[in-house]
Amino acid sequence: VDILKRMPGIGAYTAGAIATFAFDARAACVDVNVGRVLTRSIDGVDHVTSARAWALAEAALPRGPAAAWTHALMDVGSTFCRATPHCDACPVRGSCRFVALGMQRSPRHKPARSERFSTSRRYYRGLVVKSLTRAPHMSFVRLGEQVKEGFEKSDLPWLQDLLEGLQRDGLVAVDRRRRTVSLP
Repeated sequence: VDILKRMPGIGAYTAGAIATFAFDARAACVDVNVGRVLTRSIDGVDHVTSARAWALAEAALPRGPAAAWTHALMDVGSTFCRATPHCDACPVRGSCRFVALGMQRSPRHKPARSERFSTSRRYYRGLVVKSLTRAPHMSFVRLGEQVKEGFEKSDLPWLQDLLEGLQRDGLVAVDRRRRTVSLP
């Protein structure tokens, strides 16, 4: 994590995520969902400082690799422990300090359903990287067909926008002249 944080553009979250998910390391990775789950379930409050959220994440890490643990926290946060929590259905309810202190709330009305992960930008970014691990380079069209069901040439601007973001993050190399993409 320390080595990753010294790289340009990589902060604590990205370093923790890379160490956890790419190298199966025991490292904390605190996004909004992880921070909210840990803050509520351990401290019993809605908000804490970023430093406190990281301290909670470090203290709560399992002994071994942390990828499954972090995925579980992200899933609980995005499904149940949302800004307006769904405490009644949460699997953490039995050991949650937020619930024990009577802080849980139920939404007054059914909240608008957020974008599903399977159609999110994060999902497609992951599919692009996964597809590129199987081939040294791919044409935009071939990659699009592997990443998005029913991909058509009219989807190229969407794909190019996705690839530009991945290239900015240093995750892919785009050759616009040849209209190909590869891992860096």
